[in-house]
Amino acid sequence: MFFSSFLAAYVLINAYIYFRGFAAFSEKGWWVVCLKYLFVALVVAFPVMHSLEDSRYGAVLDVVNLIGSFWIVAMVYFFLIVLLSDIVRLVDRFLPVIPARLKADPKRTGRTAFFGSIGLVVLIVFLGWLNTQFIRVENVAVDLAKLPKAHNPTAVVFASDFHIGPTIHERQVEDFVEEINAANPDIILIGGDLVEGSVDGMNGTAEILSRLHAPRGVYAVMGNHEYHGGAEKAEAFIESADITVLRDEVVTFPGIVNLVGLDDPRSGNKKASMADLMAKCDPSLPTILLTHRPVNMEEYAGDGIDLMLAGHSHHGQFFPLTIITNLVYTVSYGYARIGPMQVYVTSGLGTWGPPVRVLTHPEIVKITLVNGRGEK
Repeated sequence: MFFSSFLAAYVLINAYIYFRGFAAFSEKGWWVVCLKYLFVALVVAFPVMHSLEDSRYGAVLDVVNLIGSFWIVAMVYFFLIVLLSDIVRLVDRFLPVIPARLKADPKRTGRTAFFGSIGLVVLIVFLGWLNTQFIRVENVAVDLAKLPKAHNPTAVVFASDFHIGPTIHERQVEDFVEEINAANPDIILIGGDLVEGSVDGMNGTAEILSRLHAPRGVYAVMGNHEYHGGAEKAEAFIESADITVLRDEVVTFPGIVNLVGLDDPRSGNKKASMADLMAKCDPSLPTILLTHRPVNMEEYAGDGIDLMLAGHSHHGQFFPLTIITNLVYTVSYGYARIGPMQVYVTSGLGTWGPPVRVLTHPEIVKITLVNGRGEK
């Protein structure tokens, strides 16, 4: 139902862009026809990509996937440009805001706007792609009153949303692993969506991920995308990389911290309630909740969680979707406090669909757990 609604909106938006954009051309020259065919091909690439999302991609389909992914971003910005243009034209009917010299030759103005818009969108998409190549390390200090003195401080590296698959390949995974290890973590936590869909043929990627190293181990929870290609297969793949998957389970690091790992709600098979999980924790130690989606924060704060770590939102990935995620989630990105609980929601390392980030960035989060009061 969601995809049907999305596809209907997708078709309508692209139809709006098509008819308003090509209104700049009254003639039907061969090059105009070629531009129209190119537009249709770009539009069709996305639904083709989606229909093959859970399959392994050959070289040709990889290209189709990449084209469809980039078009999603381009479509958003073309839509905003056309919409803004129509709003200005509407306002101009009542209050002249368009300079007379632009109205004097509407055909020339329309063509200039058409090709200028293409240039602007191509530039935005290119810079957005370039932005994905530079990983930031966010350093966050979290004060936990229950943290024992013997492990004050403790370094936790938190990363999420790798989305390894059609647009995130082994070379980038190697970069992810290198950046995480360079932060010298005591514990590595992965907040879901490690893979995009099918894990078939990804043995080489598992070997790269197995290079993640932390003295206290590497732990992950499942995200919604792990279910696209089969949850059990995804879990087996992650475990093959020497990463422990927590599905409604608790791990206690003696004398340091409790770690509660929640399975994604998409599983529909909750193994234990939060009360059951908290009962397995050492009450003398602080408790970290590792979960994929940044939801139910008020509830978890009341359950006695000291620090909640989540991903999923990508901080919108590219503007203006950042506005939407800020409206949807209590915390869409970054550090916050919800009652007594501290929260960090990461923008993630990889990207869903288009390998583009605009006004957001890929990151790993180095969290230094400290007991600022020097207790214990």
